Parts: sequence; C-alpha cells; structure tokens
Amino acid sequence: MKLIISCLCKLLIATMTVAHAQADSTSLTQHATTDRFRFEAGIQDGPNNRTLTAIWVYDRHSGDVVQSLSGFDAEIESDDLSGLIQLVDANFDGYPDLLAPGISGGAGPNYTRNVFLYDPQRQQFVRDQTLSELTQLHIDARRRAIHSASRGSCCQHSADTYRYYHGKLQLVESRDELWDGRRNITTTWKRSGRGWITHTRKEPVR
Repeated sequence: MKLIISCLCKLLIATMTVAHAQADSTSLTQHATTDRFRFEAGIQDGPNNRTLTAIWVYDRHSGDVVQSLSGFDAEIESDDLSGLIQLVDANFDGYPDLLAPGISGGAGPNYTRNVFLYDPQRQQFVRDQTLSELTQLHIDARRRAIHSASRGSCCQHSADTYRYYHGKLQLVESRDELWDGRRNITTTWKRSGRGWITHTRKEPVR
C-alpha cells in the first residue's frame, strides 16, 4: 500500500510540475522517441532569445508523464523546434540518452550541450554534469570516445579526448595549439598507464 501511495504521489507531483511549466511556456512534441518513451520540450520566448525550459518524458503506452527535467540552462538557436531533443548513447552502455541544447558560447565556438544519461535501474534520465560542461561535444560511437574542443583566444585552441573505463569518464589525450607571434607551438599529452607522455613541437612561421 505504501508503495502504491508513493508512486501515485510521484505521478501527481510530475503532473502538477508539467501543468505549471506548460502554463508559462510552449510545449512541443519532439521527433525523437524510444520504444518506451516520447518527449515534449518546454520553450520560452524571451526578449533577447529563446530558451528550453523543461523536458517532459511520457510513457508511450500509458500516456502518463513519468519524468520532468528542468533547472538547466539551454539557449535555442535552431529553427527546428521539434528536433531539439536528440537520442544518442553518450556513455556506450546500450541505452539511448538525451542530448539537448546548452549554452551557445556567445560569439565564440565554445558551446555546450545538456546531456541526460538513462539510468536503467532508476528508469530515469539524469543530467550528467561533466558531459554537459564539455564544449563542442562530439560523441564518437565507432571509437567509443568523447571529444571536446575549445578556443581560448584567436591564437589558442585545444582539444581533449575522453573514454569510459569501468563506467567512469577519463581524459586520455589532450592537445593545445598556440601561436606566440613567431611560432606555432603544439603540445600533446597522452595517458600511458598511470602517467602521461608529453610532446611539444615548435614550428617557426615565415
């Protein structure tokens, strides 16, 4: 009985959350679906930009809201408002995860994405803080690697590669390129066992 009451309370809270959020924003059904779930996005029009305020997860069979995701920063730049939510196996565990807009990065290319990993035990999507903070995120499914890139200035660029080991994301390679006014300086770090191998190349530019 306690379990039934607990489930009903969670369902009521989720429904009330959806109703409150939908009253303040536009709700759009997303193209992305799984065998079990479909998704709706809460979109808010502001004075200067458009934002994604919430993601609602629906059970495709019952039609009930099973989860409401909110409290994240997401700026919308795409005109395809029904394609804001994408499915990708971000941690290579065989379960589809959610990829949503993040911060645009302003005038530079250092944009982010909000990543919600599916937890099969809890049967819920959980925002991954680390992946959501990586700039220019690229998920390489073939090599089972996570790539991130950033621009520090007009003369400095960097790129990192991560891999999952025993369920934990670890940095395995890093590359930094710097123009000091005379030379292109490229430094790479590669993980080797418990340490790192560092190599620096300096190329004069004539």
